[in-house]
Amino acid sequence: AAALKLLSNAMLHVSFLAAGELMAAARRSGLDPAAVFRLLCTIMPYLESRSRAYLERAYDRPMFQLSGAVKDQGLALDLGRAHGAAMPLLAVSREIYAMAEPQHGNEETIAVLETYPQ
Repeated sequence: AAALKLLSNAMLHVSFLAAGELMAAARRSGLDPAAVFRLLCTIMPYLESRSRAYLERAYDRPMFQLSGAVKDQGLALDLGRAHGAAMPLLAVSREIYAMAEPQHGNEETIAVLETYPQ
């Protein structure tokens, strides 16, 4: 059960990071962030639970702290390595979250957005 939870959380964190990267690109491209976010939510409805963080860049009410995302991704990587599973995407995701951790570790995991120029 613990391993399944780690893999589930890893999927969420990688997905949150991908959505954040796309939101940053959209803002820099002059696209309407709300319209882009609605589109992303049609693909991944769970993003809606983090709408305030994505749209207002408000991270002060964490549902999951960024430092926990770093820890869980590291544990998921350890699990994969122990069984010979290559997980390069998760490894890169963990690195990017770790870059945000010193400044945003106690904030909502979506604060990883701050690693991308807006």
